[in-house]
Amino acid sequence: MRCAIIFLFSLSFSTLGCATEKALTRTDIAQLKVISERILGGRPQTIPWNSFIPYARTADTIDKLVIPCSAGCRASIPLKSGFELQLSWPNTPPGWPGFGQDRVEFVQLVKGDEFIFTLMRASKT
Repeated sequence: MRCAIIFLFSLSFSTLGCATEKALTRTDIAQLKVISERILGGRPQTIPWNSFIPYARTADTIDKLVIPCSAGCRASIPLKSGFELQLSWPNTPPGWPGFGQDRVEFVQLVKGDEFIFTLMRASKT
């Protein structure tokens, strides 16, 4: 019985924590767009990851971020209120022309199936 009471007590606090999470505001979304516009066309090594901490779903979201890469790299940052910021860039292998010169090509803010904004780097052609 004692275990059940502790479980219910901790469950009520975890639910309370979720209910009080600060939602992203229109101002937050506008600021995310400004940050994204600055990142677009920049080198992935210079992305200011800490800029996303105030909007991240949890305090350690950025520290735990995994960026899968093959021919390209894609970062998906879970944000508050169910939003997600997606970034992508090519991944030129060592020894190939353009190695080390890759630029962020695409930044998008989504919530579920809804696209909030999409930014794409202008084509060189």
